[in-house]
Amino acid sequence: MLRALLVEDDLFFRRAVAHLLTIRFPGIVIEEAGDAEVALRKLAARRPDLAFVDIGLPNKNGFELTGEIKSMNVGVSVAVLSSHDTPEYREAALREGADWYICKTADTCRDQIIGCVASLSNQRQCLSV
Repeated sequence: MLRALLVEDDLFFRRAVAHLLTIRFPGIVIEEAGDAEVALRKLAARRPDLAFVDIGLPNKNGFELTGEIKSMNVGVSVAVLSSHDTPEYREAALREGADWYICKTADTCRDQIIGCVASLSNQRQCLSV
């Protein structure tokens, strides 16, 4: 069973992603956080397999949070979510250890989010065989 943490301050977008993943991956366990502080508490309590992290968060930006997640939880994959598809943002996400960078305004956003979970799900199935 995969565990995901959605860190997004836009409640509508966060709930839409949670709904999408629950429909597509019925066994997934999803935690939600609207800011970095709540996310860090949830990370300390339960280590997810995957964290979706928005860049524009209250009290800490998503780049900083990604770096903290990577330093705290080796093995947690991170997908950075942003409305900005710029090389500078992509590079900043990679510098902090992000595994994926997903532009929320791209036509492929939905498929990329599903792809992140599917790739981890496939890895876990291969490891358990």
